[in-house]
Amino acid sequence: MPFTPTPILGLYDIGHLEEEDAWDELTDTNLQRLELATHGYGVITVGGANITMDDTPYTGTTSIRPLHRLIGPQVDHLDIILPDKERLYTFINDTTQTGGTWNITLRTAAQSGGVVMKPGGRIVVYVDGNIARSII
Repeated sequence: MPFTPTPILGLYDIGHLEEEDAWDELTDTNLQRLELATHGYGVITVGGANITMDDTPYTGTTSIRPLHRLIGPQVDHLDIILPDKERLYTFINDTTQTGGTWNITLRTAAQSGGVVMKPGGRIVVYVDGNIARSII
């Protein structure tokens, strides 16, 4: 197919006079993704394993949202791996602590360390394309 994802939101980028029969479907998908990127929040259920936010072009819905509520029984320290794209995220840690007090580290795949979020914490994170930083 002669289209590629846009670099930040993973929208369909269709070439001029291409995919004439698919414009309605592709436009609907793009509009749905724009709504996800600007409205509401996503819920991420944590456990004991690290989580990589879904950044699949056209279909990934985890990382496209700007606000995320973390829930579930957290049983260990864990990392949430953010895409290496320039984005702003807000996280609310509503996990339940099981067997201790556990932190969540927000980072990119290339980053060692990252931004540490404590239980019950709220944080705004800016990813510059390589590194996640807390801005609030």
